[in-house]
Amino acid sequence: MTIKEYPQDVLAAQTTGYWSGAANEIIVGRLRAALAEEDLNPKVHERMHDGIDAASRP
Repeated sequence: MTIKEYPQDVLAAQTTGYWSGAANEIIVGRLRAALAEEDLNPKVHERMHDGIDAASRP
């Protein structure tokens, strides 16, 4: 995997929506990896902690 470098002015011009989405992908990915290491299913974990039936989610 190659990471492309961008100038600071280009990065600073990105909207907060972009950065929120990028942060979400990283955080959710790491949480799922940590749960997988413990042999836990994230959907079951969500259902237990937020009271919403995770099976009905896309």
